[in-house]
Amino acid sequence: MLPVSDLRSIVTLGEGGTPLNESQRLPRTLGFSGRLFLKDETQNCTGTNKDRPATLEVTKTLESGVEAIDVASDGNAGWQLPHIPLD
Repeated sequence: MLPVSDLRSIVTLGEGGTPLNESQRLPRTLGFSGRLFLKDETQNCTGTNKDRPATLEVTKTLESGVEAIDVASDGNAGWQLPHIPLD
């Protein structure tokens, strides 16, 4: 899917820039002696980690000239697409 050929075709929900939080207890629980950081993707626009791949899929689809997208999903993968502007 990458790279995007035309940067003007990039579609975004403003996803990304989500915080990287250091976990204090989990490393000890797992017997891990180093520092452990967790990416908080719930801070994305729709509250899931699916925003990044969804906007990439729409960008590449539109870049190929397709004008409509139909998604069959019984999970949260289908939640992002209605929120992505296609124009």
